[in-house]
Amino acid sequence: MKLPVALAGSTFLARPIAVAKGAIAALEAMRQRDRLALCAALLSLIIGLDFLLVLPMRDKRFAIENAQQASVNDEAAARSSQQAEQDAHAAELKARQVKVTQGLAAFGAAGKQADSLRFLLSRTLQGLPVTVQALRAMSVEETEVTAAAAAGIPADASASAPMAEPAALALEGTASDAPAAAAQTLLYRHRYELRLSGALPALLSALEALEGNARPLRIERVRLQADADGALEASVVLMTLGSERTWLSL
Repeated sequence: MKLPVALAGSTFLARPIAVAKGAIAALEAMRQRDRLALCAALLSLIIGLDFLLVLPMRDKRFAIENAQQASVNDEAAARSSQQAEQDAHAAELKARQVKVTQGLAAFGAAGKQADSLRFLLSRTLQGLPVTVQALRAMSVEETEVTAAAAAGIPADASASAPMAEPAALALEGTASDAPAAAAQTLLYRHRYELRLSGALPALLSALEALEGNARPLRIERVRLQADADGALEASVVLMTLGSERTWLSL
């Protein structure tokens, strides 16, 4: 094989070219068996270099990727655990709120609520074949009781028995037996009038629903009357106790 003139006359490439020519001549002079043995030796050398250099680098790369993935998984697990703790805390607070609300409703001294009175009554009367003709606030009366008497009222007193007068709520005994500075609790008695119309069985079912499912409201009195067409109408006076002058809006 002839080399280009520029390369043939270069002193820098003269020695490598001579070495290459010598190697080619030596390879051509070798027998077929020796050539195969040389190729096998070169192949073994390449495989050995792969085991010594390439495989460790690949294992190191896999180890780095696994460590990064493990770090990502640990961060995700930490976030999931933190979210679970927050959800559990929120559920605990919600349960406490429900318990306090139920306690206030059972006592009948509910404060301000977000729902309107119409929403409360419509939810109580849902599914009953009655028609709400009117709903109005009647009066708000102040009632003073001693703190000890208010604490002694049973939890379901407002829903199971008529409201006692202030004198009946005072502790028994003479004035000299009571503390000089007895704490007074001011409660407000809220009254609302609800007018319903419908058949007699439906009105009776509505009264049962109002008595059992409309707490802290309770029925104070009911009046039934018939209009000119013979349809029945019930005028229901609902009452509740509250610690504030304003209660549910209509």
